[in-house]
Amino acid sequence: MNHIQRYNQYLLRSALKETRLITSLDVTTGRLIRITSVAWDDYWGRCDPLAKEIAQLKAAWTALIAWNFAGSLRRDFVRTYFLLLRKCLNLHACGHNVLSILRKVVGFETIRVSGDCGGSAAAIINARHPVYLLSKLAKPYLQENPKYLPLICPCGNSSTANALYWHYRRISLMRTNGIQLFVYPPTEVCNRPASHALIGQLFACLTPRSDPWIRERSQSLFEGAFAPLVARSASSRLHLLDMACGSAKITMTLCKKAFAAYRKSFDLTLVDVVRGNRLIANAFYRNPRVFGNIMFRRESLFEWVDKNAGKPQTRFDVALLLRACNLFSHFSIEEMSYREANALSGQNATHNPLDSQVLRPAELIEGNNLGRIEHGIGRFTFKNGWVFRQFSLSDYYKAIHVVMGGRSSTGEDTVYVPLRVFDDDILVLPSGRSLIAQLLTMANQLVIEDADMLPYHLERHFTQFALGDLSVTDLTAQSKRRGASVYLVERKPARSQSEAM
Repeated sequence: MNHIQRYNQYLLRSALKETRLITSLDVTTGRLIRITSVAWDDYWGRCDPLAKEIAQLKAAWTALIAWNFAGSLRRDFVRTYFLLLRKCLNLHACGHNVLSILRKVVGFETIRVSGDCGGSAAAIINARHPVYLLSKLAKPYLQENPKYLPLICPCGNSSTANALYWHYRRISLMRTNGIQLFVYPPTEVCNRPASHALIGQLFACLTPRSDPWIRERSQSLFEGAFAPLVARSASSRLHLLDMACGSAKITMTLCKKAFAAYRKSFDLTLVDVVRGNRLIANAFYRNPRVFGNIMFRRESLFEWVDKNAGKPQTRFDVALLLRACNLFSHFSIEEMSYREANALSGQNATHNPLDSQVLRPAELIEGNNLGRIEHGIGRFTFKNGWVFRQFSLSDYYKAIHVVMGGRSSTGEDTVYVPLRVFDDDILVLPSGRSLIAQLLTMANQLVIEDADMLPYHLERHFTQFALGDLSVTDLTAQSKRRGASVYLVERKPARSQSEAM
């Protein structure tokens, strides 16, 4: 960690200990972050219909910060927040003009991130966000994970349009006993490339690390997919293509593991819209026996493939598409009935069915029924996508739905959930050709790791583009991946003349 990162971490640690609401982080390349915060009363303004509930929340919030985010003080903080949220929703349903207050409740303890690259992002601090902290009441010993708060809407008292942001990465803050900054890019697909560039700047300002799951992902990908490909290759030097490489740490770790196990070296071509960082060059120069050559192309992977597919001079042994397609998945908030929610949970009417109490976390906390809180990251398929088992956050998602212009259901048995859906169009290049087919004009094998792509997405794509000459092997079980699938795509062996006859 360099001196700028240390000082920026100090600034953020100092800000989170103040009884002020952090509203924005401004990032400038290679320089200090600028933190903007506001006093409690300046954030809330006049909120007469809910003044009592807001005062109770302030007392719990102030105590939590004053006592250094002690776990014993989370209960009252989370309880008072959800009480305020439910009463605000009830007043809105009865026709009261409380939409501006609801925006502040939804945007409470969310942070806007901006910078000189033009993108936008959002963030929260896990120890200060009451919706996230509900997960710590339900399961206090589980690892910190942004998936416990997959969607946020930093509307607050901002005059800009409301927008959804989805869970992505996290940055650990030094000397804080586990406090982390969770970072969220926008759900609007067209805004994501600039947002990822901004998030790259934010990480560079605060930490030398880019992905806390690198070690786990590298190990599982190596054992389940990469090692068998390297082992069966007759060449002592392999040419590798990594699309949307990011920091390229996963790929470089795979290469170093393969060199240690099989004494194979690698030429790398890396493609990403974000500028290549110094760590790539450092890894190259420090491992001369592992890496023969490294080329970096700063370009959209889709445009790069469209330009280079089929060129005889562009050949690779293996192409990697690691967590690239799921960066373009669609997010929304959907309604489901109790019956649908129970079916997703594998429940029925005779076995602990979902009821209205589960949707009222404040009452569960007050009654010390924390075991009934439904706030997990187990995923279920729903409407051709995924939903998390977070039924106790229904009021929160309903409030986001309302502040973004949606109409709330009047049904008593309605649950609001975040839905994440794979975008089939991401497998189609700007030219209209198949991304997978064109990658296999350049590479012998294609390894895909994706959080949202299911086998039927590939089957549908293969049918659409008549890719009968390609085969897919599902390596998810061998890779022991949780929350992601791993596939190997390659051309089927050519039939011999005798077989053809």
